[in-house]
Amino acid sequence: MFRLRPLSNFTSYESLPIVGKVCQAAAFGQIKIVVEKIMRQTETIDLIKGTFTPDEAREIILQLLIDKINFHNLKNWSSHERFGKPDAASEQRLKYLDESRKSVEMFISQAISERKNIAINSSIEMISE
Repeated sequence: MFRLRPLSNFTSYESLPIVGKVCQAAAFGQIKIVVEKIMRQTETIDLIKGTFTPDEAREIILQLLIDKINFHNLKNWSSHERFGKPDAASEQRLKYLDESRKSVEMFISQAISERKNIAINSSIEMISE
């Protein structure tokens, strides 16, 4: 997608609102034009879609959470080794993931006691930026 904009409102190329975009500026005599090429692609996949027994749901969801927890533990350890300090974003994420794990356990326990299955729908959206 290309957009054409007159540059008469800008005092210099540095003041153009082009953060996060690939731009080319061209000057033709008195007329200045900026051509922005927006390079953003999106891909979405259905990771989990279906109805499961509580035991199946526990295995699926907890394994995903455990993998994410392991990822952030490794990232945090790497930061300690390389920089002598923890990775702040990973520490925050670990807290959230631990709370999510507890919430999942409670939800599944309730489904077991009520003898209900669990429907899970989970998509992953990837955006190139």
